[in-house]
Amino acid sequence: MSSTPQSGGIVAPGAMGEIKAAAAAVATAAPSAPPKIPSGNAPVQPSGDTAVPDKRPLPAEPVILQVLGAIVDTFVTGVSLSDCERISAAHYAGLSANASVSRADPESVDTFLRLSPARSPHVALALVDLINKSAPPDRASAMYWLLRCLSTSIGTMLICGVGYKRLAPFPNLDHSDRELAMQRLARSSVAPLRALFNAFRGLSALIVGARATETPAESMCRPKFLNVRRLPGMPAELAAAGHKVIVLEKAKYVHPCDLSLEATQSFGTLFDAGGGLQTEDGAAATIAGSAWGGGTAVNWSACFPPPAKLREEWATQHGLTHFTSSEFQQSVDIVQKRIGTVPQNTGGKEHYCGWCTFGCPFGEKQSTMLTWIKDASDDGAQLIEGAHATRIVHSNSQIKNVHLGKHLKLHPIVAVHGIYPDRDIKPYEGSILTSCSDHVADLDGRGYGARIEVTSGHPSFIAMMMPWTSAADHKQRMLMYRHTATFAAVVRDDDSEGQVWADASTGQPRFNWAMSDKDARAAVAGLVHSLRLHIAAGASEVLTGQLGVPAFKRPAGASAEQVLESAEFREYLGQVEAAGIKPNMVGVYGAHQMGTARMSTDAAQGVVDQHGESWDVRGLYVADTSVFPTACGVNTERAHSIAQFIKADLARDRAPNGDTTAPARMASRLVAQTTIMSQPMSTSSRYNGLVLRPLGNDAAHPDRPLPGDAVLCAVTALIDTFTANLSANEADAVASYYYKTVRPDLAKGPQTVDAFLALQSSDLAGMAQAVFATLESSAPADKLAQLTVVLRLLTTTLGTMALCGTGFKRMVPFVDLDRTDRELALRRMADSYLSPIRALFKTFMALTALTVYGHSVDVIGDSSATASPLWEGIGYPGPHPGIDRPSPDSIWRPSFLPVPQACFDQHRSDAGRAAVSDADLPVLSYDVVVIGSGAGGGIVAAELSKAGHSVLLLDMARYTHTTDLPKSEAQAYKLLYQNSAGLITEDGSMQMLAGKAWGGGTQINWSASLVPPQSLRKEWAEKYRLPFFASEEFQKSVDAVTSRAGVGTSAVRHNPSNQLLLDGCRALGFDNDTIPQNTAGKHHSCGGCCLGCPTAEKQGTLPTWIRDASDAGCHFIDAAYAERVIHQGGVAQGVVIRRVVSSCGAINTPALLLRSKLTNRFIGRNLKLHPVTSTFGVFPDRKIDPSQGSIMTAISNQVADLDGNGYGARIEVPSIHAGSFATLVPWRSAADYKRLLLQFPQTASLISLTRDDNSKGTVFIDSDGKARINWTLSAKDSKHALEGLKTAMHILIAAGATEIYSAQNGVPSFFRPAGMSPAQTLESREFKDFIALMDRKGVKVNSTPMFGAHQMGSARMAPSARYGAVNPYGETFDVRGLYVADTSVFPTASGVNPMMTAMSVAHSIAQFIKADLARDRALNGGSVAQAA
Repeated sequence: MSSTPQSGGIVAPGAMGEIKAAAAAVATAAPSAPPKIPSGNAPVQPSGDTAVPDKRPLPAEPVILQVLGAIVDTFVTGVSLSDCERISAAHYAGLSANASVSRADPESVDTFLRLSPARSPHVALALVDLINKSAPPDRASAMYWLLRCLSTSIGTMLICGVGYKRLAPFPNLDHSDRELAMQRLARSSVAPLRALFNAFRGLSALIVGARATETPAESMCRPKFLNVRRLPGMPAELAAAGHKVIVLEKAKYVHPCDLSLEATQSFGTLFDAGGGLQTEDGAAATIAGSAWGGGTAVNWSACFPPPAKLREEWATQHGLTHFTSSEFQQSVDIVQKRIGTVPQNTGGKEHYCGWCTFGCPFGEKQSTMLTWIKDASDDGAQLIEGAHATRIVHSNSQIKNVHLGKHLKLHPIVAVHGIYPDRDIKPYEGSILTSCSDHVADLDGRGYGARIEVTSGHPSFIAMMMPWTSAADHKQRMLMYRHTATFAAVVRDDDSEGQVWADASTGQPRFNWAMSDKDARAAVAGLVHSLRLHIAAGASEVLTGQLGVPAFKRPAGASAEQVLESAEFREYLGQVEAAGIKPNMVGVYGAHQMGTARMSTDAAQGVVDQHGESWDVRGLYVADTSVFPTACGVNTERAHSIAQFIKADLARDRAPNGDTTAPARMASRLVAQTTIMSQPMSTSSRYNGLVLRPLGNDAAHPDRPLPGDAVLCAVTALIDTFTANLSANEADAVASYYYKTVRPDLAKGPQTVDAFLALQSSDLAGMAQAVFATLESSAPADKLAQLTVVLRLLTTTLGTMALCGTGFKRMVPFVDLDRTDRELALRRMADSYLSPIRALFKTFMALTALTVYGHSVDVIGDSSATASPLWEGIGYPGPHPGIDRPSPDSIWRPSFLPVPQACFDQHRSDAGRAAVSDADLPVLSYDVVVIGSGAGGGIVAAELSKAGHSVLLLDMARYTHTTDLPKSEAQAYKLLYQNSAGLITEDGSMQMLAGKAWGGGTQINWSASLVPPQSLRKEWAEKYRLPFFASEEFQKSVDAVTSRAGVGTSAVRHNPSNQLLLDGCRALGFDNDTIPQNTAGKHHSCGGCCLGCPTAEKQGTLPTWIRDASDAGCHFIDAAYAERVIHQGGVAQGVVIRRVVSSCGAINTPALLLRSKLTNRFIGRNLKLHPVTSTFGVFPDRKIDPSQGSIMTAISNQVADLDGNGYGARIEVPSIHAGSFATLVPWRSAADYKRLLLQFPQTASLISLTRDDNSKGTVFIDSDGKARINWTLSAKDSKHALEGLKTAMHILIAAGATEIYSAQNGVPSFFRPAGMSPAQTLESREFKDFIALMDRKGVKVNSTPMFGAHQMGSARMAPSARYGAVNPYGETFDVRGLYVADTSVFPTASGVNPMMTAMSVAHSIAQFIKADLARDRALNGGSVAQAA
């Protein structure tokens, strides 16, 4: 067998025909009638994989998600306490006492039994995604219609019968009744209803059992060379013969290091229809590889040569004599030798990855990727990925051969499980398919029967194939997963009927297949033989997937021989034979498809001739399993011999006139006439235009819901819980502690303290509306809608119970709870075992803190600079106290061009906008357009302008002069940061700060100017094969940017927080150093550069490189959002230029490239961050004032290299103002929160900046083209972040802190014991216990708040397109003349604040662009603009 079995029946729309009466009965309950299922007589036309626009429904109805959640909960739910005890006892009683056999600990067993995955809100959404991927649109619609039916009482009754405790919709039935409903579906006399059960069961098993147990190390799964593309043997043979060959594949190439070991992701990436291809009646499912290497990339390494009996059959019965010839034997020998067949295609190596189902992660399997396509590429074959061939243009009006699509042959598979409690089977480990039994492989004397093989043991496969009678029974069997071996009876399809046709509306393949009686008998013989093999091997229990056939348990004390001869076992085999193989009564799977364009001696018998050439179209060949005259019975290959015939055919074309270029011209015409749904090759695609749109007032979001009274009521309740009016007792306790600990001359007055403790958020007029406005300006539309629903739920009793649990004094909506119960509710959200609920707590907390403490005034909309009463309460003096802002005329102000309105993108049907086509856009001519004015774009614009090129510099930010900068955090975040500083990952676990200002991140960063470390440059040069980074030329760029930015340490004066970091490190003997600043040798202590430098002393790109660019003639446009890059052939449209440079940053650059339809698979992938965690130390006898003085001037690299490869955490000092401080300190209760805030002037903060190693990050675009981010913290990076936190805690104690704390959930503050010195404290049992608690809690997603200000790697630089998005010169592999010059191109995270690294890289790329433009100028004999 060559690939992995898949669940029988992912969706089952055939049920619709059988419940036609039910359709009429529930028409009023269901929103729409069931869709019509097309018949199998649709016109036949060749078709590839799904590349047409997907028109399937995307159900947003909560009712569908509710029904799906109930279905999963029925199949895989937490069992009752009594069942848990019973199953656990039976499990351990059944296991061998052999010490070498693995035994799960009782706690793990109990957790598994009580686990109910359906409680996760992601499960139902994942099911929807799987249905949409696997089912054609009409069948997906049918499934959703059925789900809507199950949301009604009458629909449930008609589909699942009656007799339940109460008549109710399926989700409202109790668990026992839902199990009864599923059992009735499984045993229904109506086959489509049984298919519906199989669909529900398969979906549930695949989603719940998706994640694998182990991931191979990256160092083991990256081979030295993988030039991988498809068509076994053929391109290599033709290319080696000197022919010009182009290989197309609809799949995108996936490198072994990027393979996913999660079933749902792997099926979606490597298999057609997400692994969900199935017959129209749902009775059989099959999987087909959609990967580079085809099925050879995902099969199980089994390499059987074609049997002699098969070859004789094809030669004698079908007249294809070539199969018995010496020439065909020579092809067999060549193929086996090239792939190292023994008979595993591993080149003679032992291969134990166990996961080749999802692509070989070690690159050892000798599939076509490592063999034939490497050969083809070496001989000059051209390769195109992601190219969907929709049709072939030819002179005939239609390919009319009547056999096309007919005679589909499969190898249907049925599974048998054996349980071996005295053995560690570990079905997920080792080689997959290395043995077989042919005992019943020839039941009719003609070679037709069943071969017994071993299946891949991924948990989701076993869960799907394991019979289900109840949730408890299924969980009991899955507990024995490690002790289970599964055999597959692989039947050679003889006379079963199958056909493939193209869907009339989408052109996508559909197929029917019905098992014949003869093949069903062969399958039963395979089942019986597999059962006997299991018993003979020592299994204590065996079972099939046949409904109604129970498991057979070996009698105690009986030997295998005795059992095989016993009456009980013979009776059991009789049950198996009587049950037989009936449609949708047993799971039938398949991984081999054959015969749909079969080879024959004339057109009356088949589709192609003996050479593989189509009978209908001259020069059109088929070289895959389609040409097999019958099912082969084994895994075999045919393409090599067809390649020889094509070589001979091409030689004949050459012969008449000796013209060796004729075949190449013919190939070019063929390619030109083939319609391909893909981007053009990079050699022919050239950037020639740009579409812009004005930003306008993006914060308005006119299409978004306005907050109603209920929403504002919920917001008010939340903000008044976080910042509350303390009771008299609470206020007395907080004030008493404050005056007891803080040095008297540093303490605030009693009146100020009392006023602060009595103040609640809603006392500030309009604060609830301001909080919602912050949410609106930061959240994407869909997230805003979801959060609005959550806020409304908090105004209901049931919603409060669902989100916050129960046990309050009275069961009422959250908004009506007293403050004590509201605090309890929020703590439950913070402590929830569900990450999304914890994310909700984090979101509400951050919104409240940043808005309430970040605003400068108490009346929203007041333009005065009146300080907030909260600022006075905590002792925050404001963003820039005592700073003399320069006069407007003393600071350079750039000039900006107006842009014609028609130049902006008007294609969307926004209200009030007329549609304008690309052809109508006005022409603006420049040599280069640079998008983004930050650390990359500013430098590129200056360098190219100074070289004499005409340059246009665009930025989406509206320019703000230094003297017009905001006077509060909240206003600055809204103006100068993307998403108002509320840019977060999809799961809410990471908040990112990304600049939206002229000067980009250099305008609002903290002046840290660390050059790229030598270790980083060496890593990029050697490991990532980019030698330029180790060159003198790159060093010249580093020197150039540091000089222009005025980088140095001579004028640095450490503020108290930075000095404490140095003092603590020196006391401990830790590494410490001063961070260079880009202040041109001036002392710079504004303290508020994160809100825009109020003195314009910081030498970001605006006062340096951008000013240089302006002096050299560069033009500027502000508030211009680059919608997309036009790069298709023809006349330039929009803005006519010869080069474009994207310097939008690692979030917006990949979004721009994706909107522009670039297809390199690394665009948006490999997003790297520097996840930051915060620690705080209280120094009650010192005036810290963390918002004042120079921001980030000290660093410790003590734990910066924890793995010996440069990955770890650096300790630095952040910029801290009232809003950010209130956001980062932990909230445990309103009283404790205010206690911490009162200590703001005496608090120093340290951050642990972790270098992201193997965390997984992706930038993608939503339906509006906006950038969205997924990022998941890895276990390794989590450990490094924790080490950084602990190191910072040691430093703070060593520096003299009396209280230290972090935002780790569940970790309280640590107070230095009275009378103990810092040195004694570090050695004390109390401190060691505190550190141990930090270790136990760890850094967990949505439990420990993380933020980051550095984004990198999302369009990484690489030596070839197989490893990255841009070449070593910064030019995209997809489009000639389109460059990237920002942190996107970093191969890895930099590990240090990346400004200087980004500047150095951009400076280098600018030199490459200069050389590129010089070549153009030389060719055109003049300026590039003149040439354009």
